[in-house]
Amino acid sequence: MEISPLTLKILHNRGISTKKDIEEFLYPSISNLSDPFSIPEVKKACERIYKAILKKEKIFIYGDGDVDGICCVFFLIKLFEKTKSNFSWYLTHRLEDYEIEETLIEKIKKENFSLLITADYGISSVKALKKAHNLRIQTIVLDHHRSDKNILPDFHIYVNPFLYDFPASLKNLSGCGIVFKIIEGMETLLPGLKEKKITNFLEMVALSIIGDSSSLIGENRVFIKEGLNKLNSTEIPGLKNLLEKLNIYPTYYNIFLKLNPKLNSPGRFGMPEISLNLFLNEDEKEIACIIREIEELDRKRTSLVKNKIQKIENELDKNKWFVISDNFLPSLCGIIASRFSEKYKVPTLICSKNGEIIQGSGRSPNGFSLYDELAPLKKHFISFGGHSNAIGVKFQLKFLNFIKNFWEEIVNKYKHQKSNFHYFDEKLDLESLTPDIVKEISLLEPFGCGNPSPHFLEKSAQIQKIIKKENKNIKFWIKKNNKLFECIMEKGEMAEKILPGKKINFIYTPHIKEISGFYRIWLEIKDIL
Repeated sequence: MEISPLTLKILHNRGISTKKDIEEFLYPSISNLSDPFSIPEVKKACERIYKAILKKEKIFIYGDGDVDGICCVFFLIKLFEKTKSNFSWYLTHRLEDYEIEETLIEKIKKENFSLLITADYGISSVKALKKAHNLRIQTIVLDHHRSDKNILPDFHIYVNPFLYDFPASLKNLSGCGIVFKIIEGMETLLPGLKEKKITNFLEMVALSIIGDSSSLIGENRVFIKEGLNKLNSTEIPGLKNLLEKLNIYPTYYNIFLKLNPKLNSPGRFGMPEISLNLFLNEDEKEIACIIREIEELDRKRTSLVKNKIQKIENELDKNKWFVISDNFLPSLCGIIASRFSEKYKVPTLICSKNGEIIQGSGRSPNGFSLYDELAPLKKHFISFGGHSNAIGVKFQLKFLNFIKNFWEEIVNKYKHQKSNFHYFDEKLDLESLTPDIVKEISLLEPFGCGNPSPHFLEKSAQIQKIIKKENKNIKFWIKKNNKLFECIMEKGEMAEKILPGKKINFIYTPHIKEISGFYRIWLEIKDIL
């Protein structure tokens, strides 16, 4: 297929320029997956696990309690079940600290565990890792969160893209993506393991990527495309039944908006094992009970979040974007921070105060590294960790004013950067826009973090008529010479510029709507200049 210069430009903007990279991006395949041992420390980790399996060592798995961590632990359980290993597992409860407690290390030492594997978790737990070193419990840390290599004990094995120079296509792996590469590595070391088909569960890697909003480039693109296809015919009974119950067709946004929030809900109330048990259980009656439990907790989560958002809307200082609530579940702060950050396109920090301790989560729009901005405050936090634009914090009340003032500077910095920057892939005049162009652009789907929907610049088109103003959006017609387009835009400051007869310059993404065999292009307006 011949690729248009426009699509090539969009790919180039995403760092995809060689013929090989373009082909692999447009037509991702399992055959494109790289050698797991090309990742630093993976071979060492696999050899240590191999040794533990052969010597019948007691292995303890410690995973994060969100969708990514649950998917990690699912794969590790399958590995150790198939190899008849001696193991136990535990998922973090979102009501706990953001780091592994030293008392847990002491507990597993007393129970004679000699190998600890942390999944999507553990890289910031320096005190616990030092305790494990002292007690001679070697730890394999499989994590994609940020940390400083210089403060970590050398005794352990770390597979982490921020500690070592990962191959370019693997820098954005989810936690589960890293675990998947470990499973691939184990297949080369353990005869007969490949026939157990653990790596067939690509849908779990896709869930993890969507759950953590990992970048949709490199090998993640393979996992997403193949994993979403696998969801249509998943052999995991609990997942199959939940998809059918929710009547969800597996697209990126359906998983992001409808499935993963439900799977995360038990963890918000300190019970993440409910969702993991859904994936592990094969009894139809028990699966039905688990699904009812998940739905009940999700309704509870939805109600709490909705009420808290309404309350915050009335109290929020929109110059500071920092909110503290007394005795609110810290596990729900991330959801609320995400909602406000997405709605107002600004970094937001939502916290819960319990006595002298404040704990919460911050979110920021893509392209603005909240982790880097807050890193200078590490010494003021009891715990701190996360990704570029999603962080968790815990600190003492005495530092509140200092952290608030620092946060206000971060918000002002972001607003200044945003006001001086309007991103678009290319100038594309509406008169040049055709259904074929829009169809070709659809080859770049799914869109998300790292692979945003293409943005184009149009100069001087005239607003014809406002169709309607809905709760969240405004619909209107726009005309460029002899072409007329239906447009939709989120309400906000920019939407106030939508006035009949006015000429505007704007950034947009085109979409196609099919009606009775005819194709009509409509525009999603991203920004008005």
